[in-house]
Amino acid sequence: MTRSLLVVYVDDMLLCSEDDIEMMKIIDSLESELKKKNLGEPKFCLGMKIIRRPEQWIIYSDQEKYCTEILKRFEINTRPDIAMAVGIVIQFMAKHNRSHRNAVKRIFRYLRGTTELKLKLGRVQQYESKPLISYSDANLGGLEKDQRSTIGHCSFLFGGCISRGSKKQNAVTLSTMEAEYMSLALLTTEVTWLRSLLHELDIGLNGRTEIR
Repeated sequence: MTRSLLVVYVDDMLLCSEDDIEMMKIIDSLESELKKKNLGEPKFCLGMKIIRRPEQWIIYSDQEKYCTEILKRFEINTRPDIAMAVGIVIQFMAKHNRSHRNAVKRIFRYLRGTTELKLKLGRVQQYESKPLISYSDANLGGLEKDQRSTIGHCSFLFGGCISRGSKKQNAVTLSTMEAEYMSLALLTTEVTWLRSLLHELDIGLNGRTEIR
């Protein structure tokens, strides 16, 4: 049985299949029902540049073009490495001062110097025995104005990051252990969903997922 996968986000679609003939049948069917245009092998999607290295089982993605456009428009980007900084400054959008504007400028300067950074996805042999590994962390106290901790998590499939998130906790925690426990609880729900998704995609996971 040939496996095909169609990913849809608003009016953007990505299609992959184990068989080229089957893929063309799906494309013809979509074009007959919808006003869609086949753009061929994906080069850009949702602001991300896609570089495929099928012979190495590797996919690279970056936001160089998107970052450049954002810098021109003086907007804020949501790249993973600036997610924490952006999450802090947007809390002062309604009432900001010079220190907040300077912080935003520092983010922009960082983006300008790192526009070519890429996210690497691919199969790494050393992770074959434990294909899905997840990490969580939390700070204690967070910002002085509310003392709420920020929790974060990320998950790696065969050595490539496939999921990440960061969130300010809704309640004030009284210890590092309590903050870490809340972070683990959030990550556990994410891992449960990821395992379900990977099962649907017929990506077998042997044993339990390691959470660190």
